[in-house]
Amino acid sequence: MAERNVAIQLYKKMVLWDIKPRELVTSSLLRACAKLSILNSGEQFHGVAIKLGHQSCLIVGNSLINMYGKCGNMEIVKMGMAEAAAELAYSMPFEPDSAVWTSILSGCRLHSNVKLAEYAANQLFSWDPLDRMPYLHLISIYKTAENLLLIPPADARAQKSQRRSGDGEEEQEAWQREGEDREKTAKAEEKRARRESKKVSEEDDIDAILRSIQKEEAKKKEVHVEENAPSPSPRSNCTLTINPQKETELILYGGEFYNGKKTFVYGDLYRYDVEKSEWKLISSPNSPPPRSAHQAVAWKSNIYIFGGEFTSPNQERFHHYKDFWTLDLKTNQWEQLLFKGCPTARSGHRMVLYKHKIILFGGFYDTLREVRYYNDLHIFDLDTLKWQEIKPTPGCMWPSARSGFQLFIFQDEEF
Repeated sequence: MAERNVAIQLYKKMVLWDIKPRELVTSSLLRACAKLSILNSGEQFHGVAIKLGHQSCLIVGNSLINMYGKCGNMEIVKMGMAEAAAELAYSMPFEPDSAVWTSILSGCRLHSNVKLAEYAANQLFSWDPLDRMPYLHLISIYKTAENLLLIPPADARAQKSQRRSGDGEEEQEAWQREGEDREKTAKAEEKRARRESKKVSEEDDIDAILRSIQKEEAKKKEVHVEENAPSPSPRSNCTLTINPQKETELILYGGEFYNGKKTFVYGDLYRYDVEKSEWKLISSPNSPPPRSAHQAVAWKSNIYIFGGEFTSPNQERFHHYKDFWTLDLKTNQWEQLLFKGCPTARSGHRMVLYKHKIILFGGFYDTLREVRYYNDLHIFDLDTLKWQEIKPTPGCMWPSARSGFQLFIFQDEEF
């Protein structure tokens, strides 16, 4: 325990001395806060992680979830309703994985948060229905909360697993030992995966590439406009948007190019004057990370972009974004918009503008283990600055999941 306190003090000194710690250091300190159950320090380190850009790192994100769960502040990870997923998990720029939901479930086990535990367990069931560890956690939580007889019908699988295990104490103890063994195995697998990730070639290490890009972006202090710039390099999956304040100007952002051997992903911003046939290359501080297959819409004097993907040069690894940005066309300044309820990470989706609302539909997300295609519908109100997911009503016609499609509005109808 003393060593953890010393580590926390050293971390604070690093921040004061303007020594930027790496993601692994931030992750370790957050886990130390979880072990010591010191929420105040954990919240401070969360703020530091955001400033350093570490929140987009999967390891740091998992540690944040673990810290808030074990320190007892589960309210911060609710999403507006008791049964909803943890807001922090969904606010990360990556899709919550089994490690995230396991951390949340462990926190619920410590603090007997039944409703959130049920939600986290259901997420884990979708990953591996045969994994007994979530069932063991649920039973422990129900016992602690004196709700063992209130296991909901949705968790009939837990009841079925109980019956298979028998009612005897010996069977139950054997089941618990098996669950503990599986948990140890899972931790060993996680360590092995981390070791394997270190063996990834420099060209395919997306985390290192994005850190390098972020480091270069941090050097930018002001907007720079290059007049009569060369035309953009060949690319696909970029966005090209008409300036709503000047219909003779086009705004080009991002995209990718594959030369047969390697993939190049761009984060550059161009403005093209149609009448003069001139390009301007804009360089701004606080720009979004490079991406392709994102979407952009224009409204008043702003461009709004959401999502997209980043691919390593050898196409061995890729990352999906769930961030939301706006570009002020008057100042050429970018700003990240942090609003609750935004869609999950994806690319290949489509966005259109309807009156004062942005409509987003579909897309896909690749977890390396499976590819998920979406058919969810989200609306962002540009007046109230709120996201809303539109659910299909029973019996209504609804498009199937898809990506890379066409979407447009005609006479108040969406096609």
